[in-house]
Amino acid sequence: MVAVAPNSSWKTDLWPEALDSGDAVTMALPKPPPAPGPQLMLELFVRDVDRSRRFYCSLGFQVRRSGTRFAELAWDQTVLGLYQPPVARWVHAGALDDSPRSNVRILVRDVDALWRQVSRLPVRVLDPLSDKPYGMRDFMIADPDGFGLRFATPLPR
Repeated sequence: MVAVAPNSSWKTDLWPEALDSGDAVTMALPKPPPAPGPQLMLELFVRDVDRSRRFYCSLGFQVRRSGTRFAELAWDQTVLGLYQPPVARWVHAGALDDSPRSNVRILVRDVDALWRQVSRLPVRVLDPLSDKPYGMRDFMIADPDGFGLRFATPLPR
């Protein structure tokens, strides 16, 4: 609800249901339409979208849509976007020590099973599987562009 002071110059013609009297005007704002999909999606800028799509699919991601310079991948209900800009504008903050610029945590049901699968792939392991003090059992690998992927399962309490 929104209240408008009497005799203000605020226009109420956008909401005809507003009552215009000498008193304050109270009206119900229309509800926004439901979102067509996820409200937040991470999009990674990659150097080669085909190489990155193959990499992520080898980990178990599913392709939702794909094009010349983009791919939309799914992990359960979460969506990850890959985009190959037309002009490479790469700034590698971690280039000197080979650290990832950032990482994404992906919750999985059985991190041990995924670790066994990933261990057979030609990937760069940044942090091997172990129990962490923040309550997760996880590991982190690097994608082809140096982004960290941390796969995790919550530890029992």
